[in-house]
Amino acid sequence: MADSFLRAIFSRLPTFYLLSPDPTGTKFGNVRSASSVRQGTRGTIAHEFQHMINAGNRYQNPAVSHFEATWLDEALAHFAEDAVGRVQRGFGDLQALTFNDVLPCNSPCSEANDFNAFFFQNLARLTYWMDKPDQFAPFSKMADTSLAVRGAAWAIVRFAADNYSNGLPRALTRALAAGPDTGVKNFAAAAKVPIDTLVKGWLISMYADHLGVTNLAAQYQYRSYNFRSVMPPVARSVLSQSTATYPLRVQSIGSGSDNISAQNKSGSGTFYRLTVSSGAGAKNVKIVDGQGNNASYLGEHVYVLRVQ
Repeated sequence: MADSFLRAIFSRLPTFYLLSPDPTGTKFGNVRSASSVRQGTRGTIAHEFQHMINAGNRYQNPAVSHFEATWLDEALAHFAEDAVGRVQRGFGDLQALTFNDVLPCNSPCSEANDFNAFFFQNLARLTYWMDKPDQFAPFSKMADTSLAVRGAAWAIVRFAADNYSNGLPRALTRALAAGPDTGVKNFAAAAKVPIDTLVKGWLISMYADHLGVTNLAAQYQYRSYNFRSVMPPVARSVLSQSTATYPLRVQSIGSGSDNISAQNKSGSGTFYRLTVSSGAGAKNVKIVDGQGNNASYLGEHVYVLRVQ
């Protein structure tokens, strides 16, 4: 086992390639100024160094026999982009950033460059997940190709760092990078709570964050972002919306004639909003399987959040 793992290490240890400036286009006529290369690679450097650190930690630990699962390795790399951006701008690890914090000016300005280098891409990837939350899950093997999966993976690790790190997000990410486990097992062990608790809190938070729900428990909020502030303008750009709105896809039910078919990826969910007018009678909602029987299967969860 040890020999085979060492061979795998030497064949998979990351090599760091980075763009180089070429102001005169001497190679293939591809002109790249020093300033454009610097701007375009700042987030990439943070991202790729995380991969190298993660692999290096596992290489040095004799208790480790596998590299990190792709989804969690990518989530941590995107987390590194955010962490470096916060240091660059002087933000705290748990400072609840608004859109005006991350982009307080119009381009060109240094803050806009920081936004594009460290913040925009994570928020854009999260937008893709929020637009189709039932189709993508953070733990998916599609993390190597799907922007939506990566956005979800970053967001759930960000959620755990906010709420299950004892106020020390960097301690959580160090624990994740150290292993020795991988993937979901590593994630739950570092956060010290069951994976169902993390998924529940994350899904609820993606709707409830900074919504002002009375008496909402603290663990159903993000501490590092005000997503109700930062997501609408990003989503407007990413999804080419005519107006800036919170991009989480939520389906309204309660008309009395609803018969909705839905299928979720494991680890994610579908969001519904049931509205009952003041003084109206009770409304019943049934969740049934394909045969019309009350749905009951391993891993099924229904979370109800009263917002008024």
